[in-house]
Amino acid sequence: MAARGWILNSSGQYWQTIRGFGASACQGPFLVVTASKTRLRQPHRKHLPSRARLTPSGNKLPSPLHAVLAWEKQVKGRTIIVGDVHGCFDELQELLAACSFNSNKDNLIFVGDIVNKGPKSAQVVKFAVEVGAYGVRGNHDDLALHALQYPASQPRKSKMAWLNEFEPEQVQFLDSLPFTLRLEGRDVLIVHAGFKPGRSLPAQRLGDLYSLRVCRPIDTLQSDKVPWASTWTGPQHVFFGHDAVRGLQRHAAATGLDTGCCYGQHLTACILPPLPPFRKDPKAPCMERTLASREDNDNARAFAAAREEVSAKVFKAAAEGKENRGDRDRRSKGFGGAAGPSRRAQRRQPAKLKKWQPRARAKQLRSAAAGR
Repeated sequence: MAARGWILNSSGQYWQTIRGFGASACQGPFLVVTASKTRLRQPHRKHLPSRARLTPSGNKLPSPLHAVLAWEKQVKGRTIIVGDVHGCFDELQELLAACSFNSNKDNLIFVGDIVNKGPKSAQVVKFAVEVGAYGVRGNHDDLALHALQYPASQPRKSKMAWLNEFEPEQVQFLDSLPFTLRLEGRDVLIVHAGFKPGRSLPAQRLGDLYSLRVCRPIDTLQSDKVPWASTWTGPQHVFFGHDAVRGLQRHAAATGLDTGCCYGQHLTACILPPLPPFRKDPKAPCMERTLASREDNDNARAFAAAREEVSAKVFKAAAEGKENRGDRDRRSKGFGGAAGPSRRAQRRQPAKLKKWQPRARAKQLRSAAAGR
């Protein structure tokens, strides 16, 4: 007989609806209760956390959810972004040695999936804590954190026995990993899996941030899915992992760094140079702007001198009665002469043009200064 019921985890951490055939529809340490929604939900509302306040694996949300690496922390040395390590401690040490990593100056950032699959996951996390590394949360990191915090709900298997080697500092490091990390001053965004194009960062689903690989383009009618990074247009450049099948991905606004280290392939890193010690203020004067202002001042002085010279010549010619026909016509129409247009020309002009026209005068002065 079909039944609709509620599954309560034995640790009391989450619940969900099911459709099945009695109690045989569920396997494992769960309590299946067939009852109405109203009768079961009300007594447990205070004890069951909301799914909106949990990660997809059932952990508490990190604080902050989207972190920022400050400008000042990127000044002393380089920023090294490493792909999915997956517990490969020896390969990580070889990569950092090839990069000449200096823990006193350089910033080390992981794109997620620091643990699991590899043989030395606990050593990788311990090293990350010692050097003060940064990172974002991957799906394997979240699963490991859930197994650490709720061992009764998810028994540790033999392949996750390394969880017993964790110390409180290492657990705190995993618990503090945000879902995204933005590098201030670089227009760089780091995430484990990816983003859905066309959505703002607050509108992205947390599950997509560490599980997305492909998507359907929103500006076409094709039904085939493509790698999300090929459709990402920015404005930030995204560094991500989680896609070992495609290996190193290079797109216009996204770079994939997961090259399958735990599958016998290579471990990849991207090195960014240090930032300048002072931030660029758009209103602060720079060398190019200073030179341009000096050149503008020189041109203004030369233009003023030429204007005075032309005005003196025109005034002198008008006073002596030696002005030619062209100067007389231009002066009568309001385009020449130091004294401006004649009264007859002013009467012919509309009311809004009775004043001496400065644009025409400036045009005449520019032509005279150019030697025309």
